[in-house]
Amino acid sequence: MNELKKYLDNKGSNNITPAKKVKRLPSIIFTFLLTAIVIGGGVFFSQKILLEEDKNKSLDNLQNSFQEQITVLTNKIENLEKEEEEAKEEEGNNNFLTYINEDVGFSFQYPSSINLIDEATWSTGLNTQELSMSVIIDNITNMPDNSPWWLSKQGAIDDMNALEDGQFNDVYGFPLASSENIIDIGGQNAKKYLRLGSLESCDIFFEKTLIFYNNNYRVNITLYGPVDSIVNSIDWYLTTPEGCGDKKTWTNDKQGIFYTLLLNTNAPFAAQNWFGTFETIISSINIAGFNYSYNNEHPLDLIPTLVESFAYNHGIDAEGISINILQSTTDHLKGQASIAGQNILFLAHKGNGDWSVIQEGSNIMCSDIFKFGFPFYMISDCLL
Repeated sequence: MNELKKYLDNKGSNNITPAKKVKRLPSIIFTFLLTAIVIGGGVFFSQKILLEEDKNKSLDNLQNSFQEQITVLTNKIENLEKEEEEAKEEEGNNNFLTYINEDVGFSFQYPSSINLIDEATWSTGLNTQELSMSVIIDNITNMPDNSPWWLSKQGAIDDMNALEDGQFNDVYGFPLASSENIIDIGGQNAKKYLRLGSLESCDIFFEKTLIFYNNNYRVNITLYGPVDSIVNSIDWYLTTPEGCGDKKTWTNDKQGIFYTLLLNTNAPFAAQNWFGTFETIISSINIAGFNYSYNNEHPLDLIPTLVESFAYNHGIDAEGISINILQSTTDHLKGQASIAGQNILFLAHKGNGDWSVIQEGSNIMCSDIFKFGFPFYMISDCLL
């Protein structure tokens, strides 16, 4: 009996053993969870590191992509700027047209904005409100004998012979006496003059003419100024006489004063532009292979004057400036100034006895310099 009791007691005691195993379960779970946390944390941080690396790579790729786009855009901008400069240069070259007459044997350049008319269209094509130019060619052999002296064969022959002797013979109309000049074109004489009115008191116009002879032809080139634009700008020189209605005409000797203003480039823009454009046109005349050109020599004592002008304009010391004269006439000059290592093209003009730099740089507008009457070969690349 006692043995049985001991047995049962021992068996009951053995039944308690599983309870001890249950007490160890939380430790296993904790270990499992800790391991999972460690592993999960490792995975998380690994993923984070990978994400950071991917993010950095993405940023680097994005930055490289932006840099490539910036480079492409920069190149495009540079190409566009280059194309624009080339277009401007081409446009500048196309601003002048060439007149050629193979029978007479001469040519010249003129601005494309000018209305060019010939003898056939003179009566209908002349517009006195804009710059217009006529080129009248007379074959002396075919001129009649019984016409008024200017239109007759003998009259043309007498005028040609007088011009060869350096004499300014009579011309049609009433030129301003102080404007009558004989100039050299291609080794032969030509005469140049100005007409501002006629004997009719109500007449007022602006005509500048050049006449020369070649291959038995007489050539008459006249540039007509825009009447209303010039008249409105010189109103103080004009009057409205009786019998002329609203028309204005010259007052006393004001034609001579007006001509002096033109010579000194002090006239209003419309007038000065007409006057100077004519000088530019005739400077481009080429007769049978000979160019109308000016003396390119110039006194060296002009250089210090130009240096002082550049020093004053740029606010620097004159010692850092050097001047190279490329082309020059009595009143016009084209040169290159070296300032602080930079080369600058410039145009200078002599007005009222003094020289002054009027334009600097390569992009020069024709409208800004026509009034100064620069020779064509100096400004053939200007922009209209």
